[in-house]
Amino acid sequence: MLKQFPPQRDYTSLSVRDLIEARDAYHLHLTHLTNVTATAVGRYRIHKKDWYATHSPAEKRPDDVAPVTEKKSLFNTVVRPWSWPCVLVFVDKWLDRSAFAKSPDQMVPRALFLPDGRVIPTCVVEAVREGVPEASDDAPSFPNGLIGGGFLLTTHVQGRDHFGSVGCLVSDGRSTFALTNQHVAGKPGDEVASILRGRRVRIGITATPTLRKLPFDDAYPGWPGSRAVANLDVGLVEVDDLSQWTTQVAGLGPVGTPLDLHGDNITVDLIDCPLRAFGGASGPLSGKVAGLFYRYKSMGGTDYISDVLIAPDKGQTTRPGDSGTLWCLVDPSADKGSTLRPMALQWGGHVFVDDGKQRVAQGLALGSFISTICRELDIDVLRGINGELPEYWGDVGHYTIGAKACQLINDTDLSSLMMANLDRIAYGDENISKKAFKTTSQARFSPLADVPDKVWKRPGSSAKRAYENPNHFADMDKKNKKGQTLLDLTAGPTGKTDSKKVTVDVFKAYYDEIHDSSRGLLPFRVWQLYDLMVGAASRGDAAEFVAAGGIMAHYVGDSCQPLHISYKFNGDPDRKDPVTHEIYGHEVHSAYESDMLRAHSVEMLARLNTELGIAPGHLGTHGYNKFCKSGRDAAVATVDVMRGAFATISPDAIIEVFVTDKSRLWDEFGQLTVELLAEGSRSLAMIWESAWIQGKSKIVDLGPVDLDALVTIYEDPKWAPSVRLDDIAPILAK
Repeated sequence: MLKQFPPQRDYTSLSVRDLIEARDAYHLHLTHLTNVTATAVGRYRIHKKDWYATHSPAEKRPDDVAPVTEKKSLFNTVVRPWSWPCVLVFVDKWLDRSAFAKSPDQMVPRALFLPDGRVIPTCVVEAVREGVPEASDDAPSFPNGLIGGGFLLTTHVQGRDHFGSVGCLVSDGRSTFALTNQHVAGKPGDEVASILRGRRVRIGITATPTLRKLPFDDAYPGWPGSRAVANLDVGLVEVDDLSQWTTQVAGLGPVGTPLDLHGDNITVDLIDCPLRAFGGASGPLSGKVAGLFYRYKSMGGTDYISDVLIAPDKGQTTRPGDSGTLWCLVDPSADKGSTLRPMALQWGGHVFVDDGKQRVAQGLALGSFISTICRELDIDVLRGINGELPEYWGDVGHYTIGAKACQLINDTDLSSLMMANLDRIAYGDENISKKAFKTTSQARFSPLADVPDKVWKRPGSSAKRAYENPNHFADMDKKNKKGQTLLDLTAGPTGKTDSKKVTVDVFKAYYDEIHDSSRGLLPFRVWQLYDLMVGAASRGDAAEFVAAGGIMAHYVGDSCQPLHISYKFNGDPDRKDPVTHEIYGHEVHSAYESDMLRAHSVEMLARLNTELGIAPGHLGTHGYNKFCKSGRDAAVATVDVMRGAFATISPDAIIEVFVTDKSRLWDEFGQLTVELLAEGSRSLAMIWESAWIQGKSKIVDLGPVDLDALVTIYEDPKWAPSVRLDDIAPILAK
């Protein structure tokens, strides 16, 4: 028996075709409403303050909790599993219901009724447009090595340079092309260049065919839309030399198989799915699908539609120069290859205003589905060509500490040696600030400060090491049964680190008690490398001394970052998100340690140089007057850095800011992070100088070390072997 009549409607079974059909039927009505600027199909957006933002419809709203009537935007609303399919109606000005008293016909209807009885709900969203943001002065600069997705493209038209991005490599079965936008590639036969380490370098010519627009009912046969066109804007660049290219995307690495999207399988389940990209102008981007089939313009009786509307995460925005960027869906269920699956090629953007506490213009991306592009041009996305492109853009912290340590050494001879090899260890300020991290044409060589990540941990590398990962951290903040952390257990009566307690046995007993299977051993890795430096100095072996010291920079760099000494390294496992049930603060690690430093590298370096007393033509000093006399002392010094990092910035504080508004990570922790980087740099320089002194160095040649010699050293699995905590003790010098 029905409890009410008419019964409450259930919209969950509505398909994308239903939504498209309803929008098409009501198109003239909606576009003639005063405030309506665009429409899309998607899922109903719930105001973040509303009861149903955190409670499903099965939980009735309490009588004392009023519905939220504030304006809704893409930035103050959320999509939940119970958000029903709907037609999104974008307005340029939010009006309260009372404002329609004199003109009720101007109000967007709550539902659209089709002749066969189907009812389609609408969701009104305010979208205040602003002008396109200017190109960033901090646009990525790229290494003089392999070229791939995310690199800048440029053509010269009517006396001006036009910029865009490489999406990915594609092939028609005979030739290989760089996929981008037609408005970026230009006319067939035009020369196309890229920007490599600040220089314009030709990479190919614009090829045929190109694809600008496609009748919507040709793009999606059987769907309504005879008066609409899908804007695709696709161009191909036939590359001159395929050996210079890779199928990887900068900052993302290898990509998986493209999503095959068409009229028979597209559903609103795509809404709110996470996406990642690397724009030629903006660098790393992440976001979510905000809407499908975004009808953004009508002109001369024709409607213009973008396959997808993408909302970058808060604090990010797309910029001129990102046209051609490849957006990949994050698919954790992918069982082979990468979990990043190409979904859309960006061809433009709209800038909406996030009118929250701070009025911010945020660029949203408009894109075309890769599957439609491949079908119409009869091309395939390529994978597996020159897949060794390193992801250099997440390494600012490691390179910075290695470079700064080279500039802080007191001993004149050691200073000469390390400064002569700075470009073997890391990069100078200019490279780091521009994120141009390739200093040699020798593809096999990897700068020492990131050998542990780029060589020893890298899948597919012939030098990959099975037990390298635990060497990068040591979780020290989980309490045992007595309420003690490893920081407590290694401290003396004054609270400072007690050298007698920094032992493998103490670490093993602690991890056994708290049932920590990860068993990080970072301080002992520094001890191991210190011993190698002492031996190399005593033998006069400059190559091994530089190799061990440069690689040590990676681990000391890890030690001065709070998330490398916490079991909350990538979120708080003791808490769950109330809606997604994921670990609270999931993915905080990369946001804080990579994305934040990358985005603020120029400011970070300026502050760090001031903190360390380094100026053009003037080196600083590490300031220590007490040196290590053994590998154990080097491990103790590393624990001191870790203790200071934990006292300076709490992992809990980082997680809270990340969850609340990750765009404020730099504002909240930028200066403190600079102070930690400074202490890590000073400590590393002191440890290097200690090994030099203890080894009574016999190194005579203080010039640059041969690159092949360094590669031979770090590719040898028997040199500085990566072992587990349970196996490290016999390796350490007593």
